[in-house]
Amino acid sequence: MKLYPNAFPRKQDDRIREDIHRQLMWQTDIQSEEIDVEVKDCSVTLSGRVETRLERMEAENAAKAVFGVSCVRNNICIEPKRPRSDEEIRAEIAAGLRTMTSVLEELPAVSVSDGVVTLRGTLRWHFQRAGAEKVADAVVGTRQVRNLIEVAPRVEKQPDHDAETQTEKVRMQPQSAPVPGALLLLLNGNHRQSRAM
Repeated sequence: MKLYPNAFPRKQDDRIREDIHRQLMWQTDIQSEEIDVEVKDCSVTLSGRVETRLERMEAENAAKAVFGVSCVRNNICIEPKRPRSDEEIRAEIAAGLRTMTSVLEELPAVSVSDGVVTLRGTLRWHFQRAGAEKVADAVVGTRQVRNLIEVAPRVEKQPDHDAETQTEKVRMQPQSAPVPGALLLLLNGNHRQSRAM
């Protein structure tokens, strides 16, 4: 029986290519049908054209998720089908961030210059920061995202324990004892009442 040393790697490469195509079809963030996949000795090269940065990143993630892939070279170009103005990009990102109102208490500031998006602001959690960046990456025309959002957990004002302790001490202190003269008058008053009876 004659063995072909390259037969298994070729079959392995074919299986990897098919699995990557399947992954690309299942990814909801990838709309492009112009992604080419080449596999050689378990090394993957992606090429073609997509409209958004998010599609390009998700295509690479899909390829990396396939069993047997040793490395991924991402040569996919980001080319919108029609040019978009900075104002169009900014407005779409702002609208996307508003849909995250259940997650974001405050909307980050968005500025766009020649397709480069800058996000600024302060949020409570890292996942909010990452989500805001993903919204910008998904907009057609975004060439780059500068995420300058700071993560600073909101500090709730703690009650003043010293003031509470002082209040408790005042409550727990016994009423001051009556002065002896007042005690005498009190006793004399009770004594007179008992005589009158």
